[in-house]
Amino acid sequence: MVTLTIGVLIATLICIALFRSLYQKPHFLARAQQFLDDAYCWHRFNPNPDAQTGMFQIRLLDEWRAIVYDKKAITDIFNSSSLLFLPVVSDMFQFSYTMHPSIGQSPDIHRPYLRFIMSHLDEFLPDMMKEIELTLDARHSENNGQFAVMDGLTATVFRALNVVFVGPHLARDPVFRKETLKAIQSIMGTGSILKFSSSFARPFLHKVLNMFMPTCTKAHAMLVNEIRRGKSEISKERCQWDHRGIDVLTEFIRGDKLIDDENILAFHFIAMTLAGTVTTNPGWLAFILLSEHQTLTAIVFDLVQQEGCLHRIRKELQAATSDRGEINAGVLASCPSPDAFLEESLRLCNLGALPITRRATKDLTFSNGIRIATGTSLSVPIRWTHCNPEVYPNLETFDDSRFRDTSGVHKSGVYPHSDPANPNPNFLFFGYGKYACPGRFLAMRIAKCLVAHLVLKYDIRWAHPGCVPRPMWVMYYCAPDPKAEVVISRRGLVTR
Repeated sequence: MVTLTIGVLIATLICIALFRSLYQKPHFLARAQQFLDDAYCWHRFNPNPDAQTGMFQIRLLDEWRAIVYDKKAITDIFNSSSLLFLPVVSDMFQFSYTMHPSIGQSPDIHRPYLRFIMSHLDEFLPDMMKEIELTLDARHSENNGQFAVMDGLTATVFRALNVVFVGPHLARDPVFRKETLKAIQSIMGTGSILKFSSSFARPFLHKVLNMFMPTCTKAHAMLVNEIRRGKSEISKERCQWDHRGIDVLTEFIRGDKLIDDENILAFHFIAMTLAGTVTTNPGWLAFILLSEHQTLTAIVFDLVQQEGCLHRIRKELQAATSDRGEINAGVLASCPSPDAFLEESLRLCNLGALPITRRATKDLTFSNGIRIATGTSLSVPIRWTHCNPEVYPNLETFDDSRFRDTSGVHKSGVYPHSDPANPNPNFLFFGYGKYACPGRFLAMRIAKCLVAHLVLKYDIRWAHPGCVPRPMWVMYYCAPDPKAEVVISRRGLVTR
């Protein structure tokens, strides 16, 4: 009886922590985007002081937040070192509680690794393409090529990222993949619950949650063993370590650049995997806000829908690869159509109502004189920028030609034939300015590799013709339909 009572109490506390805020704004949660759009129109076009500042304040769930839409103010946000990025799942305490306290206190732990990745993108390309090829081939050989897009791309992104982070040995290990993905789900689930709980209750809730949710213990142990194995091999035979390919972990082992504590280092790499696999866009590491696999899912949806774009990309790639069919850095650089398609797809990609959020770590004064206090949360609804009719005519129409014109910069401010990883004030998918998403180049390299391989080697269609998937809203965040399925078949073959 006592055990049952304790169980009921724990379940009640968890439910309260999760849903206490939801009762405050049910209308907002049900119609998040419309709620914000109405507020924007009222503040923007009605005579009031806020209309002159390019921002207004609104209460979302249990906190007040400044909504910023003026271009100069948005630029101030992305150029300020006083604004801490807030991941969608929680602040940074999801790492503090589920992994290690130092991870939650160090949002920039990834920067040394990212600098190395950015300088070796072309060298990573063969291994990344190999992992993409292996995962798509596996999907093609199962169930007559039919699979759920989001599920298939989760494995694809995981392997493409981890062959960069930790090398093919672990990236292809099914146990490591399973345990790491379980750890990621645990971090997300725990962080979501902790986010909506009071600060004094978080330590207790975390202990309770650990009783029911998987931890990163096994994945962490495998990484620690790999680090120790690498150090041992290097010390025995310096520069002769039998390791094929190139990856971040190997390079840092070989160069004696690793910290002494293998336990903390392993947590760093799990955190990077979380950032890359489960979340991609304007933010921490390359992608935190919406996940890389979710973004790629939306891109694949557009690829199926936009047959004209698909055929144009295929024709361009076939001409660039000649008879070999090899996709390398030179091929990707010489083909503008994939860039134009990706940029238009990302422009229309629905990240939700508030995809970019920052919190002031100290008082900040905007260039227009508006001053915000420490602790203030600010959000940039990039949909209002991406759907500005003055910049993007026929804004609801998928038209990659707006990014394919090579005659120069459009008078509207759109930069044609530009790399989507190079943001401008009218394209904020990866942020803008000094503090734009630091890993956007890796994110776009994976996206280009996937699109190029999929278009060049496969035919792709909906598993259920005529059934176009609808996005799903979770609070004020939006994600593609996780159940939507496609069928892929090798070029020249017909799948029945």
